[in-house]
Amino acid sequence: MRAVKRIAQLLGLAVIGGLTLAWTMSTPSQCRAADTWTAKAGPWLDSLMTRTDSLNVALRQVLNLPQVTSSQIKYVTKAQTCAQAATAVDLLANTPNSNRHVYVYQLGTYYAVSDAAVDRQAEPGQIVDFFNGSFSHVSSTLRRP
Repeated sequence: MRAVKRIAQLLGLAVIGGLTLAWTMSTPSQCRAADTWTAKAGPWLDSLMTRTDSLNVALRQVLNLPQVTSSQIKYVTKAQTCAQAATAVDLLANTPNSNRHVYVYQLGTYYAVSDAAVDRQAEPGQIVDFFNGSFSHVSSTLRRP
C-alpha cells in the first residue's frame, strides 16, 4: 500500500512538473542572448562599476550607482528577472506590454538594462537604464559603441 501511495505521489509530481515545463516552454523569455553587444557592454560596465579613478567615481555618483566588485557583475538570463526588467523599461518608456526583449546585467543589488530595439536616431549608441533591486528607475546613460 505504501509503495502504491508513493508511486501515485511521484506520478503527481511528474504531472505537475510536466505542466510547469510546458508552461515555461510556451512562455518565451524576454532575455536577449549574449552577443557582440554584451561582449562590449560587460567590460564597459565592469569599468564603470569597479574602478576607483576619478572619472568612473564621478560617473557613478552622477548615475546614483554604488561601486561593486567584478564578481558582483553578472549577465542575467533568468526569465523572471528579464520580464521584470522589460516591464520596468516599458513603464519608463510609457509603452506598456511591449513584449520587448532586453539585455540585463546584475550589478550587485542594481541592474543595468538595455533594449536593442530602442535607439536614438540622433545619437549613435545604446541607452542603458539603471534600476535598483526593486526595479525602480535610478538613472540612464548612453553607451557609445
